[in-house]
Amino acid sequence: MSEDENTDDAQYGFFKTDDGDTVLYDRNNPEAWIQSTFSVAVGATAETETRA
Repeated sequence: MSEDENTDDAQYGFFKTDDGDTVLYDRNNPEAWIQSTFSVAVGATAETETRA
């Protein structure tokens, strides 16, 4: 597994497995996690930013 790519104060964390899967988890609830072979970035797009 690769190292956690988030700061220690964030509630949610994620990492990529050696197989390339992304695991997203809740640091406050060890039973709350999801693993996927596909992921996308979440955030503003260039189109959204120009409308603001």
